[in-house]
Amino acid sequence: MGRPPKTKLFEYQETSVNGKAGFMIQGRPTGKRERYYFRTEKDAKKAAADRNRQITAFGSQTALPDADRVMAAECIKILSPFGKTLYDATNFYRDYLEKTSSSITVSKLCGIVGAEFEKRLSNRGATLRHKRTMDSCLKKFEARFGSSRIKTLSGSEIKEWLAAIPNIKVKTQNNLLGYIRNVYGIALEKGLINEDPFQHVKSFPQSEKFEKEPTPLTPEEAKRLLDAAEPEILPFIAIGLFAGLRTAERDELNWRDIHLSGPEPEIDLEKKISKTGRRRSVPIQPALKAFLEPYARTEGRIIPLTCNGKVSYQNAWERAVKKAGLWPWPENALRDSFVSYRYKTTGSAEITSQEAGHSVGIMFAKYQKKITKEAANKFWAIRP
Repeated sequence: MGRPPKTKLFEYQETSVNGKAGFMIQGRPTGKRERYYFRTEKDAKKAAADRNRQITAFGSQTALPDADRVMAAECIKILSPFGKTLYDATNFYRDYLEKTSSSITVSKLCGIVGAEFEKRLSNRGATLRHKRTMDSCLKKFEARFGSSRIKTLSGSEIKEWLAAIPNIKVKTQNNLLGYIRNVYGIALEKGLINEDPFQHVKSFPQSEKFEKEPTPLTPEEAKRLLDAAEPEILPFIAIGLFAGLRTAERDELNWRDIHLSGPEPEIDLEKKISKTGRRRSVPIQPALKAFLEPYARTEGRIIPLTCNGKVSYQNAWERAVKKAGLWPWPENALRDSFVSYRYKTTGSAEITSQEAGHSVGIMFAKYQKKITKEAANKFWAIRP
């Protein structure tokens, strides 16, 4: 009795590659044995099913018109340097078409994620600071990849884009990468993608830590800025200058958190507002009290909001800075001013770091810049 004929269809089997477990399919669609190796069992079984579906539908010896045979020969020649076959090319392109036909665009995904964060904000599942950062990230992401299909966009391609953005710190790159991971996590939860494109993507390597020198305003510059500020943003500026609250903390600050009366006026930062996640009390100095009293209310944000819940002070802020002759604006200058002048006045790194909401170590690492007693006195004597 003769040997049974070899099957033309591809069969899956486990194998060993360089001493490690692997996955292989093999078959004889044209009479000659063909083998293909894969990293996972899932990929191997899918490839076998795809190839067998083509063989069943079209056969392996389909007669081709002359023009098609010439085209096939040319395609084989093009693929040859890469060690790929027409089967490989066909399956690759079919997978691509399946992804594009069933995939939404990045623009559509950004809209879905934006709506999700609106809902989280209303349900207290996200802070305004978190939502604003996500909105900023979505804007950048959509501007670059808006028309791209999310199923065909790889994590490494997104990381390469972030790496190519000029004048951006590694910390910012990793922050953006983290938020975009969050975007795709939401897409995965909603069934818009089948797998996480970032599962093999690593964060950007951190370079040696470099502490930027603080840039406090001089008393004269601080006075010019306050004089140039329009009423709607004056409290926002004064609180940064005389209490050292971070921009994100001021964005969420409410007048009910500001206690101007009593023997010890203070700003009471709730845990959800404070960047450190811990409640913080900041004494209101006489200079700050003088600037806040004309605008004080019992309730409401200290900054104006647009109808969609986003802060809207940027234009007024830039007008004030330019009018005061401080453009381009030195980053963190309001907070640096408070910490520098408060440190000089109290002489205590512990007190100042507690009010500023950072470690004593940062005080010694960054704020040893010499501020004269005369300058400190002028700064805290500023009044409307």
